[in-house]
Formats: sequence, C-alpha cells, structure tokens
Amino acid sequence: MRSRKEEILEILTKNHNKFTAKELADKLQIDRANVSRYLNELTKLGTDGIRLDEGFDGSKEVMLSYNPEGLAIELNMSNNVVYLENILSYEANAPFIYGCHNFYPQEGSALPYDFFISCSQRFKRHGIKTAAFVTSQSAKGGPWDVNDGLPTLEMHRQLPLDLQARHMFATGLIDVVIIGNAYASMKN
Repeated sequence: MRSRKEEILEILTKNHNKFTAKELADKLQIDRANVSRYLNELTKLGTDGIRLDEGFDGSKEVMLSYNPEGLAIELNMSNNVVYLENILSYEANAPFIYGCHNFYPQEGSALPYDFFISCSQRFKRHGIKTAAFVTSQSAKGGPWDVNDGLPTLEMHRQLPLDLQARHMFATGLIDVVIIGNAYASMKN
C-alpha cells in the first residue's frame, strides 16, 4: 500500500503539473475550505512556497501569507494591474510575498521589455523579492509541446544564457534568475 506522500507525488508529477488549483485539490481529495491542512501536507513534502498564477481577491492572499507553515506565496508578476497593491492594502505578511514573472514557450509570446520593466518596478517599489526566467539554447525540455525556449523577455529568446542572466540582474529589478527549460548544458 502506497503512502499519502507517494500518492501526492505521483499526482504532482504525472501531468507535469498541468492542472488548476481546484483540479489539484480535487485530485488530492483536499477540501478547499481546509487550506491549512493542505499547506501542512505540502510542507511535509518539502515545499517552500506556492505560486498563485491567477489571484483571488487580495484578502485570501493575505491570509495565505500568514500561514503557520511559513510557506512563501508567489504572485504572478507578468501583469501591470493593482493586484499587488490590493494585497498589500490588506496588510499582507510582506516577507512571505514574492513575485515571479511567467515564462513563454512560443516565439512572439514573451513580454516586451517596456512592459516587463513596468511590471517589475511595481514589485520592487514595495520591496518584494522578484524572479524571472531565461532560456537555455541547448535545453529542449519544457511543459508544452511548443517549445521555442522559455524566457520571460521576448528579446532574450535567441540570446546566450549568460547574457540573458546578466541583463536581468543589470535591470536592478530582478533578484533571482531561473533557467526555464531543462536541461541546460554545463557550458551554459
């Protein structure tokens, strides 16, 4: 008989995490009203944080930021609306709020530079830790069938990995750079 941890890990890895939070809660047979138990189970698996690709109403994100497990709550940075300000207006536990841009697998779909700057400034202005994606030219693995690399910025798609990373850090707006696709070569 498999343990609960083995069941959860199988569900999480089976479809490359291609399901919504509601679908995940249903698959894990977790009552969405009992979020505390859900977060506790995630920490037992070694989870450090959860990403909210789509937001709630601001107050729910704040409640999540005060979770007793100390999980980081990662917000989607690739939008330029008052979502972050709304969350902060509810007095969020700011040290547990992070921002991370999306990655974009299809050529022409990633962010233009000026929009990226505008979105990133919104988070940095509030002292929120930020992250963005770069793409390896040698890596081919990604979550979708279409994979023209996985950068945040369209202008980075064909550039060498080290140049992309240096550019991200040079903006002064990104704290963490993540290689979006697997597996980068040792040369990268």
